[in-house]
Amino acid sequence: MTTLAELLTVHRGLTEVHVERWVARGLLRPVGPLEAWKFESVDIARVRLLARAIAAQPPQTREAIASALQRLSQR
Repeated sequence: MTTLAELLTVHRGLTEVHVERWVARGLLRPVGPLEAWKFESVDIARVRLLARAIAAQPPQTREAIASALQRLSQR
């Protein structure tokens, strides 16, 4: 299992806010309370996939994705 801190260290472009949004949307499923989240290998694979897919997009698309995630997390 991987902690949130370890996840953020490995994926330097990723922030805690990104992870919290992905968890809120059901894309990641950590185990434990917020302050001690642990992620299984399938979640780490999802992070890699999401991070690569988003990073491959042009800046305008990345900004649109970020805005959409922000709107969705406010519902």
